[in-house]
Amino acid sequence: MTLMEKLLKSPLVNKVREALKRQIGPLTNKKRIKIIVGFSGGKDSTFLLCALNLLQKRFNLKLFAFHLNHQIRGKETKRDEKFCRSFAQRLKIPIIIQRYDVKKFAKKKKISLEVAGRIVRYRFLEETRKKKKIDFIALGHTATDNCETMLLALIQGKGLSGIAGIPETRDKIIRPLIDIKKEEIEEFLRSNNIPWVFDTTNLSLSHPRNYIRHIILPLLKRINPNLETTMRQTARILQEEDAYQRMMTKRRMEDAKCKIRKVNGGYLIDKQTFLSYNLGTRRRWLKELFKDMPFEDIETVIKIGEKPAGKFATLGRGLVAISESYNIFIGRPQPVKDIEAKLAIGRENKVKELGLKIKIRVKKKINGYQSSGTQPNREYFDWEEVLPPLYLRTRRPGDVIIYEKGTKKLQDLFVDAKIPRRLKDSIPLILDQKGILWVLGLRRANRAKITEGTKKILEIKFSKDLPEEIGS
Repeated sequence: MTLMEKLLKSPLVNKVREALKRQIGPLTNKKRIKIIVGFSGGKDSTFLLCALNLLQKRFNLKLFAFHLNHQIRGKETKRDEKFCRSFAQRLKIPIIIQRYDVKKFAKKKKISLEVAGRIVRYRFLEETRKKKKIDFIALGHTATDNCETMLLALIQGKGLSGIAGIPETRDKIIRPLIDIKKEEIEEFLRSNNIPWVFDTTNLSLSHPRNYIRHIILPLLKRINPNLETTMRQTARILQEEDAYQRMMTKRRMEDAKCKIRKVNGGYLIDKQTFLSYNLGTRRRWLKELFKDMPFEDIETVIKIGEKPAGKFATLGRGLVAISESYNIFIGRPQPVKDIEAKLAIGRENKVKELGLKIKIRVKKKINGYQSSGTQPNREYFDWEEVLPPLYLRTRRPGDVIIYEKGTKKLQDLFVDAKIPRRLKDSIPLILDQKGILWVLGLRRANRAKITEGTKKILEIKFSKDLPEEIGS
């Protein structure tokens, strides 16, 4: 029996073969399947590259190796790159090597080196996959890695999606070693004299994952020697439960599509609809809209939704949650500068700051004109009762509008119309020299109305949709 035949009959390679059957489809597929393997030179990725190399003919594979030199560990990093290049050449597998200053990236993004390395690695792998039209990215996560991930997620309170562990597949990513223990891999490599490199940072107990690996797991294995296997079983159950809950959440969100609106700066959620669901569904809605929202912020938003209009809370990453009359706003309120622009009659006026286009013209009165337009974005005034020039601006303290009886403060008008506080300073006003003519999309002044004696009409219309919360 040749070495190749011996290795192919290995129980461990057989586990990889069974995993590939599930992850890339049936063996009857005649198309050559391209796979790029994340290759650090450590024992897991080294075994993965070897196993896939052994299975190339059986699965009609074309393999590529990818190595990220993250420029963190000095001589060790150079050693790892050299080893990976040499090892891939021995297997006659093309290797792509990318050098990147992960430490600088982590500092810029204010994240840990571990998180930064993962982000950069996944990004380059996906870019390479698309560029070379590769079918799958294969990563060397093991049953032991999955066990560590589940325990970390439980300790850090990451919810069901985190506790469910590492998925076997996700999009174009496959993990053929997910049912194999690290100790099995090390035994395979040693017994077959296959070299690998060792990352000395894996010994540092300052990293939470290493503490789990070297201290916690050995203790737990005294209780359950088969810990990785039972944790994988638990992971499968939790992943299926999580997938079902995700599906139901998306279905409910689809059913309530008109109740969740993307607006300038964030999202509006219909308060009555949101509160009609149980806490689990509310939490999942927020997780779908804001993927990285921490548990504390999710609970804060839920509490704000139960409070009266006007209550708000500051969240992380510059977000706020505001309880409004009918909605909950979650996002970043957009600051509005004090704007004033003179408006020309007879042509289109553009107000870039508000993304607004306004057309103003004067024309003779004809039958059928009313004192108010039939559309919310159009109004008519008696030209002889208007004192030009006209101009547009945003609200200022003390602004009033002429009502049927006297005047009314704009602040009171907005309160009566239940205009959210975050929008009050961005609602455009059109004025002449006498004062406010029209609060766009909301209310015209009770003056300059068209009567039987009107000879010329001032027509004003705008082409921008105002926020849905502003009624006409």
